[in-house]
Amino acid sequence: MRTKLFFGMLIIILLTSTSAWAITQDTLDKIVFLLGQPEGNPWDNSSTFSDTDLREGLELVYQMAVDDENVNLKNSVLWAMGETGIGTFDTIIIGEFENEPSIVCYALGKIPSEDGVHTLIEALDDEDHFVREAAAWGLGKLPYSYGLDDLQDVAMDALNARLEVEEEQFIIDTIEAALVFIETGVAISSAFEETD
Repeated sequence: MRTKLFFGMLIIILLTSTSAWAITQDTLDKIVFLLGQPEGNPWDNSSTFSDTDLREGLELVYQMAVDDENVNLKNSVLWAMGETGIGTFDTIIIGEFENEPSIVCYALGKIPSEDGVHTLIEALDDEDHFVREAAAWGLGKLPYSYGLDDLQDVAMDALNARLEVEEEQFIIDTIEAALVFIETGVAISSAFEETD
């Protein structure tokens, strides 16, 4: 999927006049780089791109996806925004909750954001069981160490409250794994293991 997206986007970039997009060579390089990142791997900031370059590049590709109504590209960008761990993406990501709630929950689980925590807590009561599971995962994976320590207890309270009423076993399993991961940092589920 990622390879197809990369080559598809590369073809579009090469066939479309850069003046039509008003894109510089630097921007093209950023887009090609971003689309070439392996899906599911966290952002490795040891490359030549700064957080500012990454933020600008992802915001540009996101806006292109929205303008072109390209849902697949938009979802990939939302996922990538979460993978960066850059908290300033929270506004864009949360703004897509109504359209792509599960992807938003997974993306929010990777970035430190107070608004993200509250969005995830609200999503624990969503009627869609996949959204509830994604919200539980997001609350479990959230990097609380980035100034959100006080929200860690709030998240645990919300997860425990959901645990009391949840009927879906796979969500109960995710909630229990999230609680253990928050409290101990130990992954009792493969969903909470760190990826390289």
